[in-house]
Order: sequence, then structure tokens, then C-alpha cells
Amino acid sequence: PTHFSLSVHNAIAGIYSIARKDHSPTTAISCAQDDVSSALLETQLILEEQKSEYALCVVYDEPLPERYSTTASPTRAYAASFLLCATPNCDTQALKLSTGARNKSKPIDVAEQANPSALELVQFLNQDTAKDLCFELSPQTWLWEKVLQEQEP
Repeated sequence: PTHFSLSVHNAIAGIYSIARKDHSPTTAISCAQDDVSSALLETQLILEEQKSEYALCVVYDEPLPERYSTTASPTRAYAASFLLCATPNCDTQALKLSTGARNKSKPIDVAEQANPSALELVQFLNQDTAKDLCFELSPQTWLWEKVLQEQEP
């Protein structure tokens, strides 16, 4: 049983909450290649439903053992976290998510991209020049757009 205990997808959230003695609700979802878009959408919905000020979204994965490996398995371990804020004036970068839409540049085919979509999104957020990012995972297309926030006087 000890070898199996960390193999379920909600184990990390459970162990983290036990270690921190944190009784906050957690949700673990398994969403394969379109990991970051599905995860952030779920986090936003939880943020609104629970009327929280903030919600933390952590996306992580690691390669499967060779005998179980598929094209959907990442080539290396990774993790990225995103702090979502309920109020638009919380010193964050605002993003708009559309489904089914496409940006002007060629969409990134999630199955063929070099990095997991979570890391692609982190790079996108840290670039000043890119205004949109599109992930294509048949039959779904996710379009992320940076939204300019008005500064208060």
C-alpha cells in the first residue's frame, strides 16, 4: 500500500494539507494534455462558487515509467502554480479565456509542443510582446488573451 499511496492524483494535495494542518478545500483533477486551461477554469469556478478572495492552482506532472508511457506523458517532471484573485485590482495580470476561438498566429498543437501547456503559459505571462496564446487539443481550442487593466488614479 505504501507504494500506491502517492500514485493517485489527489495524493499531493492531501499530503500538503496534512503537513500544513490546512483544512481548506482542495480539488484534484486529471486533465491530461490540456492541463493548464482545464485546471485554471476549474480554479476560477471554485473561486466564484466559494466566494473566496484567492485560489491557488498547482499544475504538475512527471513522466510515467516506460512500460506505461504514452505520447501524453511529459518528458520531464514539472510544476507551475498560479494564484487567482477574485478582485480585478489585486496587482495581477488579467487573462481572458475563450474556447473554440483562434488567435492570429498558428495555434500550438498540445500533442506536439516542446513544453507542457502550463510552462508555455508561464512563458507567455512573462513576455511583454505576446498578447495571446492558443492551445489546440482536438476537438477543443483554448485561447488565452492578456487583458489591459485600468490603473486607479
